Amino acid sequence: MGDWKTDDEVRSAADRAARRLIDLFDHEQPDGKWLGSPETYPGGGGAVLLRGLLDDADKVISLDPQKIIDEFERMKKVGRALDQETSADIIDAFRTIDYSVQDWEGGGADAFRRQVSMIQAFLGQQAGYLVKTVESLAILLAASVQARRDYIAAADATSAAVAKALQQHADADTKIAISVGASVVSAVLGVATGGAWFTASAGVVIGASSAGLQLAVDGDKFADVASGYKAAKNQVLTTYQDIIATALGKAQEAERDLLGEKNELFAPMPPSINVTSPSFHYADFSSTDRPVAEFDSKVDQEHRKLIDQHGPASVTAPATPIQRRLDG
Repeated sequence: MGDWKTDDEVRSAADRAARRLIDLFDHEQPDGKWLGSPETYPGGGGAVLLRGLLDDADKVISLDPQKIIDEFERMKKVGRALDQETSADIIDAFRTIDYSVQDWEGGGADAFRRQVSMIQAFLGQQAGYLVKTVESLAILLAASVQARRDYIAAADATSAAVAKALQQHADADTKIAISVGASVVSAVLGVATGGAWFTASAGVVIGASSAGLQLAVDGDKFADVASGYKAAKNQVLTTYQDIIATALGKAQEAERDLLGEKNELFAPMPPSINVTSPSFHYADFSSTDRPVAEFDSKVDQEHRKLIDQHGPASVTAPATPIQRRLDG
């Protein structure tokens, strides 16, 4: 189990607070107009009050921290695989390509280098999108954990206020500090920047500190204590929903930015880079170690054999069963 309050703990706190409020209300009714036990009177006021607080609890636990962590870790793993600054596979691949084609010349060589450059740009765009996605998940994780803690604090403070009102516990602590709020976002975003998010731990995100709002659930009467619970509960739920909207907006903004990026990576490649094109020549993709004048005729001869044998794609007999099906 992670470092957060479970669904059962949140619902139990709501249950305790509801039953304590029922006790206080019934205590103030000398004429017997009680709310009554939810079990004894399932359609009575006590049952309605209990359902109301349990509904509040269900809103708080609507996001499962463990599921958020699972997606957080999955996105980090993808990000590490695509990060051109930290992925050993990508670094080695581009280094090998750069070394292999550094002495090649011609239009085809230039087109190939441009294609590699577009691949690098594409990976950068994807990594940037993943950074924003991981940030959004981190915000959701911190908010979901903190909201659970804050709601339990509000419910327990309500139970304590009832104990005070009934003179059962004069020193009961009814003060609470609600930490889920706008400061959660800034606290989480201060954990890491850029590609560093791909190695940030969920524990650090959960532990990110944020400024709290001090509240208290006080009063000698049911109406006062119930009002204090409602104010604290509304503060928790409202800020929780606002943070969820912020995280969602961040993810949507990243998606819009990604879709707005222009990259010709998947555009048709020029004939000069396609060795099966009839217009391909050695001069388009030649090595400084093998002069064009010496090798051009031989490459053209072998290239013609390739064209005569297979034909250019979609012009003569297709080279593969898949192509034959595509061509009908």
